[in-house]
Amino acid sequence: MKDLTAYKNRLEAEKKILADELATVSTSDAESRGGVRAISDDLDISEADENELGDKFESLDNNEAIENRLEERMELVIRALAMMEADKYGLCEVCELPIEEKRLEADPAAPTCILHMKQADEEEEEGEIE
Repeated sequence: MKDLTAYKNRLEAEKKILADELATVSTSDAESRGGVRAISDDLDISEADENELGDKFESLDNNEAIENRLEERMELVIRALAMMEADKYGLCEVCELPIEEKRLEADPAAPTCILHMKQADEEEEEGEIE
């Protein structure tokens, strides 16, 4: 595998971007997954206007969805950086063989090789069909 500096720099930059994006849709909450929870614009349930209240709940739902995607990605980035520190970066978490360079170029946080990524995608699709 080539020098990891470029991958590490990309992962560190992405980690900062993800943290900034998470800060726009969530707040710290030690009891929540990932230590954050989604926020909404001044969610006052005593709101008189049902439409305004509905809009605020919709905003909260959207923020929760965004927060979940950002947290999942942040976990992958943090895990990839930890693998670098442990000198295990670039190995598939399933078969432990080297992850293809083109896969790491496309996604430096990729936890699996192309074969196992495709298998996971197929299993996910099958689960959605059932």
